[in-house]
Formats: sequence, structure tokens, C-alpha cells
Amino acid sequence: MITPIYLLKFRGGFMKQILILLSLLISFNTYSSDVIGDKVISNRPQNKDQFIALIRLKGPALLENAVRKDGKTIITDQAKEIIQREQAELIGKLAQLSEKISVIHRYRFVLNAMAVVAPIEFKDKIIGLNGVSYMENEAQFKRAKIVKAKTNFKNSLKSNIESINSVSFIGADKAHALGVTGKGIKVGVLDSGIDFTHKMLGGTGDPAVWENMDGSLDTEHFPNKKVVGGIDLVGEKYDASSPVFDQRIPKPDNNPVDEGGHGTHVAGSIAGIGDGVNTYSGVAPDAVLHAIKVFGTNGSTGDGVIIAGLEYSIDPNGDLDPEDQLDVINLSLGGDFGKEHSLYKEAIKNLAKGGVTSVIAAGNAGHNSYIVGSPSTTDEAISVAASIDNMEKNYKFDAVIFKTLDNEKLIAPLIEGDISTPVEEAGDIVGKLVFAGTAATDFSEELKQSLKGNIALIDRGEVAFVDKLKRAYEAGAIGVVVANNVDGDAFQMGGEEVIALPAIMITKALGTALKEQMSKADVVLDFLVEEKIETPEIIDTLTSFSSRGPRMNDSHLKPEIAAPGYDIISAAMGAGDEGVEMSGTSMATPHMAGVMALMVQNFPDLNPLELKALVINSAKTMTDDKKNIYPVALQGSGRVQVDKAIEAKVLTAPSTLSLGEVSLSSSKVIRKKIKLKNISKDEIKLKPKFDVSKSLELSTDTELVLRPGEEKEITLSIKINKPKTPSVSKEMDGRILFSSNEKEIVRIPLLAVVNSVSKIKAESVKILATDEEDMAGAAVDVILKNHGKNHGEALFFNLLGKDERKIKTGDVNSTRSRSCDLQSAGYRVIKRDGEKFFQVGVKLFNAISTWQGCEVTVLIDGDNDGTPDQELAGLMNQNLPGLRGLGFNSILLDAQKVREMREAFEVDYARALGMDEELPEESYLEAILFGSAMKAYEHSTISVIEAPLSNLAKTVKGELSIKLAILNEDPAAIEADDYLGEMTKWKKINPTTNAMSFMDMPESVSLVPGNSKKVELTKGEGQEKLLILYPMNRATKTFTRRDAQSEIPLSSFSID
Repeated sequence: MITPIYLLKFRGGFMKQILILLSLLISFNTYSSDVIGDKVISNRPQNKDQFIALIRLKGPALLENAVRKDGKTIITDQAKEIIQREQAELIGKLAQLSEKISVIHRYRFVLNAMAVVAPIEFKDKIIGLNGVSYMENEAQFKRAKIVKAKTNFKNSLKSNIESINSVSFIGADKAHALGVTGKGIKVGVLDSGIDFTHKMLGGTGDPAVWENMDGSLDTEHFPNKKVVGGIDLVGEKYDASSPVFDQRIPKPDNNPVDEGGHGTHVAGSIAGIGDGVNTYSGVAPDAVLHAIKVFGTNGSTGDGVIIAGLEYSIDPNGDLDPEDQLDVINLSLGGDFGKEHSLYKEAIKNLAKGGVTSVIAAGNAGHNSYIVGSPSTTDEAISVAASIDNMEKNYKFDAVIFKTLDNEKLIAPLIEGDISTPVEEAGDIVGKLVFAGTAATDFSEELKQSLKGNIALIDRGEVAFVDKLKRAYEAGAIGVVVANNVDGDAFQMGGEEVIALPAIMITKALGTALKEQMSKADVVLDFLVEEKIETPEIIDTLTSFSSRGPRMNDSHLKPEIAAPGYDIISAAMGAGDEGVEMSGTSMATPHMAGVMALMVQNFPDLNPLELKALVINSAKTMTDDKKNIYPVALQGSGRVQVDKAIEAKVLTAPSTLSLGEVSLSSSKVIRKKIKLKNISKDEIKLKPKFDVSKSLELSTDTELVLRPGEEKEITLSIKINKPKTPSVSKEMDGRILFSSNEKEIVRIPLLAVVNSVSKIKAESVKILATDEEDMAGAAVDVILKNHGKNHGEALFFNLLGKDERKIKTGDVNSTRSRSCDLQSAGYRVIKRDGEKFFQVGVKLFNAISTWQGCEVTVLIDGDNDGTPDQELAGLMNQNLPGLRGLGFNSILLDAQKVREMREAFEVDYARALGMDEELPEESYLEAILFGSAMKAYEHSTISVIEAPLSNLAKTVKGELSIKLAILNEDPAAIEADDYLGEMTKWKKINPTTNAMSFMDMPESVSLVPGNSKKVELTKGEGQEKLLILYPMNRATKTFTRRDAQSEIPLSSFSID
């Protein structure tokens, strides 16, 4: 979740198809998933003969039954003996199965589990071994995202960074003045390692020491007084998502030196010692660090490795005695769309029982609902959003000035990247703008003459930034301005080379305006000016990249708190004593980890959940630059105030109040219990106040008195009313505030996601014929009525089949995912704009907040050879390599071509890796036959995918031979590929006119409250039953009750 702004150092109808593809690409944004997996069936690895998985044993982990006494975690000898024996027995059974099965990691404290690598043919046999509760494939997480900074780092050093910085902004300097500095506290950094040679982190400060170090060998420079421990869990060449399987297998060593730069920066913000010139000290400067390296030099990591890092944090020396456990761990990593169910849920919960506080980045995927990342979404973790502090560089920006006919002084921000000569070094460059297109090809001689001695204005797109700058430089230009080709902010341009001329980026809007001015008269640019652009209103706002909650599927409140994460200055890897700016929730998280180190020191008798409550209960409400309060799903409780937290007198349980998904017809009252505990030596009188959405009405005791050390439980009544503005789904949020003498003492953020439900039913289905002999071609009348108080829809399909609920397997089920559990599906053919579309509607047993984690797939076998020729997939764009964005689309793929492309990718990747060449990128754009919007109903069980009927591969009889499944991308899924009924075998359907059971179906029927409507269909010769889906009807949270979102109504014959 981060970003360096310096160059990292490393040691030695063809046309119709094109238009469809272009329209898809134009609609996609630039977000990409952090969690790596096989998103469609056709592009799964073609050369897969081994797998890595996590095996959960049946017995409890050591921390499940541990107790905390006098600040220590107590584990009985009997518990240790039992888990050792249980794991040894399983390892013996694995060895009997095959000598090729090896154990990579063993977990005993946070989980009773192990990570193994094994030949694929033993997978089912391992699952069936006595003592195995369940097994799940290892998931991978990409390296933290890069969020480009906008400021000039060198200019940052001109300000007084020692006293005005991100650390003092959250009140840590006030804590330091009281002697709360993190002394005696141990913090683990699960990341890319730490450059322990850096001056800020206890090193010599000599860059040559880092440069000449062999990262796989022990070194005299580690440990040191600041980085007192750690381990490299993976080795330099590790990459969990590499097509070369050997690279996925970790090869640990004892040297956790950083080779990526991320972990070093994180460590400096937690506990580094700044020099006041290049850097400033971290939040907990007297804390010590453990470097827990979970990334190789390049590539991704696996959750087996991360859980091994969690295991290390409770028992660093591996002797089964937690005497040396850490106090706080920092995980500036994760994957978007974090879910409730995962092994992390169990592991982090157990760590909290053992006294370890987990602080985890929320993610950098922006203000998109439900995108907040795992594992920050686990209940016990502190999920951290990113905000902007008050350092001058964050709101006073260097500028450039354009002189136009209409404006003598058009000021724009100076946004330069690392691929050009810095403006300050280039000197006083002034010149006329000359438009040079996209610079995608070599310039004509005429354009070269025009550019010589002038400044090139170039549009973004088609080729890399470096190529654009290089062509301008070769033409004799003295500078470059690149105009963005999409709406939004300009950003720092990046690349692998540095071109010897100044270059900046501007917004698309400014670029358009400048071109218009250039058509009237010359436009002149002055790169080096004294003017600044000041925007103090952005101080203490959230960054645009900070990931939004709530948590997937259950809408639990995440993230919970914000901390500075914008253009943070901290230690630069391999740079001796220099600093570097990085942005991201990766940078906010170490601020929060440092805060928790201070809290552990200040409140040694409180447990991790109580410490978490204190910082959440004392946060500051955040507003945007227009002073509008941010949604709770973005900011949680608000921005951390550590000076307030260390003086807190009251804490609550729970620390946040999540009502989750609430189905609402009109209004209801929900009761919740809240405990308030006085941790001070004074009696406190508290009065409640509610700052909540207008549709919420809260009430509780009017006054509460807490004696010193006393804990009381109150009942909170929450009345939820239907919003006045009609909305299918709406977040309702706010804060429950308790004050004493008009001063806020404690706060609890509140969030509910309220879904307005309809109540549509089929009153009758009449086939207007005497009997079955006359029904072919007969009219059909369906009478629908909405008995509810909210708008709803009805969708008609021919029933393909029904499925059974997934059965809970094994003895440990709290971490298993039952999402994407397919209940039924239907098909239909509809006409749109003169073309027939084959549509498939699917229905799950339980509603999901968004379809990101559940992919619909229809495999199509046109030649009846048992191998799919096509795959019709309904998915989020980013789930298919080559596409980007968070929109949902129906994508028809040439399945054979996808398989061939995947196999070629694996071969090319292995070859490039062996020859140390640039690695290829995986993309299946050329295999796309068709794409259009997928109807993915949020907070519902229903979605619809489609493709033109004429594009589908049919058998010689004109039938479709299909298999339909829902793919659950969650590695914790009880069933990853949930096929419909008996559809592990091919099912033949005839989508031609008259062959279907019901025809002439509308795409959707809308009904307002109390409305009845007759829907006219036509009966065909097919025998399928009628399936009606109601996406806005009541869903269910249980695993036993049926919901009201589907109906297979009985039909009758009538000629009246």
C-alpha cells in the first residue's frame, strides 16, 4: 500500500470485435486486484503438477486456550505436548503418502496448521487423512501498490521537519514529553525487510555496506540496537505468483535486509531516529524493531508466509515459549475486497488473545465501496486509512506559469517525475509550447524544426512516458509538458530512464485549455517560478487513494481509524542517512503501529482489544476540503489523536458498532449492548449524544455514573426508518458520543447498511390453453403483485436447475467461506436492438454485498468433445488479466485460445526468468469474442450475464452444450467451484424459438409498492419450469432459511 518517488536501487466482425473491446477498455478504470488467483476456468495454469496449501488440523492452536497473567502469555506443557504430537503424526502420514510432500511452515500458536508443497495427485488423499480438518490453497498478495507523490522531496527538507511533521501532527510529541516513547516495546514489521544499515535504524549510515551485502548470508550488521531481531522467511528469489513453481517455494535465511525499500520506510515511521535534516523520528522512537521479511526482491507473497510471520511474532526464537513475544505487529500489505472468512481471522484473533496488537493497512484502492483490504478486515485487527498531515509540502506546492493570450499568469502545479531533469537543476527554462500529438512515432522533420528550442506539449497515451520525452529531446526541445488523457489529477511520470530535460504533467482539462489558447496565439511556459499553490483546506483530510469500507458481505465497519499516509518522509533503503517520500495506507499503518507501541507502554495492563478501543474512542472526526463529514465507511472513528488516547479515562466494548446488512421494509428497532469501563482514578458522569444519519433514532440512559475501575453495560435502542429519498441500499452512520462537563470523553462509530426490500410474488401463472396438447405457442399470463412498501423488480427465466446448500465440513468452520453458494439458475433469449441475446440468471442461497468474489461461468462445448470451446464469464473486469477496473461485465472468451495463451505465457515467463530478461505480462484481450455489462445486483443473490446468441458455439443440432458454475475466489471457500446440480456433466439446451419452455420474456419488470401487473409470455415446447427472480425481495443471513428472492410458481391451464 505504498510508494517511493525515487529510483529504487538493486544489486548487481473483426471491426465489431475491436469496437466492443475498445468500449470495454474505455469504461475500465485503473484499479487492479492485490489478491492473485485463477479468475476464470480457461486461464488456469496449464503446467500444474504441484500445489502449495495450508492444512488445518483438528486440535486447537496453543493461543486458543492460553491465559494472560502479569503481562505474560501462559501455555501449559500439556497443550504443547498435544499439538506437537498431533502435528508429528500428520507429518508422518504425509511422508508415508509420498517423499515428495514437504512441510514449508508449521504453525502452533496462531493456528494448529502447516503449509505444505505436494504433487497434485495427492491432494484428495491429504484432505482425507485422519487429523485433517480441512485444506485450502495458498492465496497470494501483490506487493504494496505505488501511489505517486506530488511534492518535490528536496523542497520538503527546506521546512522545519523536526517540529512540524506527521508524528507531531497526531500528538505523539506531547506523548514523548510525558515520557511515553515506546521504551521497552517490541514491534514486528512484516514487509520487504529492513535496511538495518541505515542511520535512522541503528546502522552505520554507509550506503556501501548495504550495497555490498549478500542478502542470503548472515552479517555482522544484524541485529543492531534498533533492529534487534527478525528473519527472512522467503529468500531473495521468492515470488508466490511466479509461473515458475520453484520460485513459489520460500527458502528462509537469517538475513532480513530490505531489497525493495518498502519495509525500511515503514520501520522508520514506527521507531526510527531522525536527524532533523533528512528525516524526523518515528512515532515510538525508543521502541525496538523485528524485521520479518515476507517478500522476495520482486513479486508477491503468499498467505502461508504471512501467517508464518504472525507465528514468529508470538515466538521469535521458535522454542514454544512466548516469553520473547512481540507487542505490536505492522502489516502494510493486503488484498482488496477483504472478507470476513480466512485463516487470518483465526490467527489474528489468537494473537490478540496472546497480547499482540495487529495493525494493518486498509489498502490504496480508493473510495470504492467494499474494497477495504484483507487481512485488515479481521475483527481484532486495527484497519488503518490514510490522511494528510500539516507539513508545508503537503499543501504548499511548487508551481509553473503559463502565459496565454487570455491569461498572463496561468498558474499550475509543478508535478514532475523521476524520468526527467529536476526543474531546480535545469535552471530558468522558459519557452513556447509546440503541440506534438502523442509522440507515439518518430517526428517529421517539420515538427522537429518547430520543437527545436521550444517546449513540447504531448498527450498521454499509446507509448511510455520515457519514449515521449526521448523523442522530444532528440528533436531539440528544451522541456516537455504531458497532458493527461483521462479526467482527474495529474501525477508523477515514471519509467526506467532519465531524459536530460525538465518535464511535467498537467491535467486533461488544462491541456485542452492550452491547446485552445495555442490556436489563438503563442503560449509560453516558465518552469522555475517563486509562486506557490496553497491549499490549506486539504490538511487533515483523507487521501483519494485510501480504501473505503465496509467489509465485504457482512458490511462490518472497516477501516476503523485514519493516520497520516501522504508523502511521508522516512528512511530510504540503501541511502545511508537519507530520507524518501512515500504515500499509501502503508505509510499510515506504521504511524498507527507506533501509536500502539506508545499505548502498550502507557497502559501495560490492558489487552489489545482494550488498547484498540482507546484509540478509536478518542479519534477526531474528519471532514473533506469542503468541510463535509466523511462517511464512517471511509474514516472509521476518525483521525488518531495519540495525545488524547494516552490520557483516556473510559473505554468501550465494542469499540465500534456494526449493524451490518439490515433488511428494511419500513422501520425497525434494534437493541445493542455496550460496556463502558472507567480506567481512571476519578468518578465520571457521562451523558450520551448522538450524531447520526437522519433516518436513525437512538436512545439510552440519560446519564451514566462510573466509579474508578467500574464497568457498566448499557442498552442502546436504534430505530431505523426508511429514508425519505428512495434508495435500494443506503449507508446510515454516525457517532455515539459520551461527554462529561460538555467535554467529549469517548466515542463509538456506528454503521448500518440498510437495504430496502420489496415483497413481490406471482399471484397466478395461466397458460391460455385447454391442456398440454394445446400449450405449444399458447399465450401465458403471469400476474405479479408487490405486497411490500418498496420498489422491486422481477426477472423471468427458464429453469436450468437447482442446487443444494454447501455442507459445513471439518471441525473448524468459523474461517470457512460459504459465499457464492449456488441455489438455482435459468436461461432465456431476449431481443435487443434487433439482435437475440442468450442470458443466464443465477441465484445464490445468501446475499452478497458485491459480486467481486463470486464469478459466474458458463462453459460451452460446441463440438461435443468434452473440452470447452468457449467460456461466458460474468466477472469484475480486473479479474481477467489484461482488463482493468471495478465494473462488472459479461465476457465471452475463446476458451481454446485462452488455454494456449496461458501455456505460452508460462513458457515465456520461465524463459525470460532464466535469461534475466523483462518478464512478460499476462493478458487475454485477444481471446475476447464479446463483452457487455453484467447485471450484478448488489446486496442481493442475483446476477445476469449474456452474449449474442449468434456468437455462441452450438452443436450440429443447434443446441448449446453447457456447464454452469459459480467460482468463489476466496481460498477459504468450502467449495471453490460450485457447479449447478448435475452440471459437472454437460447439459444440452435448445435456445431456438419454440424449443424453449417460455419465450418472449421481458428483461425486467418493475413494480412500485402495492402495484399488480400482468406479464405476457408465450409457451414453447420445452418442459422447463418457470423461474422468477426478485433481486430486491428479502434475503436471508441464515444457512437454513430460504429467502424470498426466487420463485418457481405452479402454472395452470385456462382459456377464460
